[in-house]
Amino acid sequence: MRSALGFIFLGSTAVADMNEEGVGDATILLHGSCQILESGTSDQGYAAWAKRNTRIGGIGIVSIHALSKHHKRPAAWKWLLQLIETGRWIICGDFDMVEVPMDTMCSSSILRGSEKKCWKQCACQADLVDAWWIAAQSLGPVFSRHALRLDKLDQSRLDRFYISEH
Repeated sequence: MRSALGFIFLGSTAVADMNEEGVGDATILLHGSCQILESGTSDQGYAAWAKRNTRIGGIGIVSIHALSKHHKRPAAWKWLLQLIETGRWIICGDFDMVEVPMDTMCSSSILRGSEKKCWKQCACQADLVDAWWIAAQSLGPVFSRHALRLDKLDQSRLDRFYISEH
């Protein structure tokens, strides 16, 4: 959909089942001057993506709004890996997961078991680089989520920005 200001909105909004926690949506906003080659959304609405041309070749962008249910994430990461199989990609958004212990204070939602194995496999095969490790360590706040639970401040880094060039 093109806006009056010349921007293109790509995305989806998943209709949440009352029994389904954490079904979200993802949206990408691109300037209308971009030549979009392909675009789409994941079946469950947790990702929107677009491939576009640039002067130095094509680049893909994926906006993630991850599922809160841990057992559904491995399928999401497998889908992501198939999507970004080759080429240059930016993968960003709300991953709703804590990858390593230093990404949280007080939270117990650190990746474990098959979910951790699947995510690490996806990140390794896609050659994902967490942009926070490149620059933000010294430039910005560590945590993107702050919540008060049982009188303790729970802080976590759930929002991420990955770069892949393989």
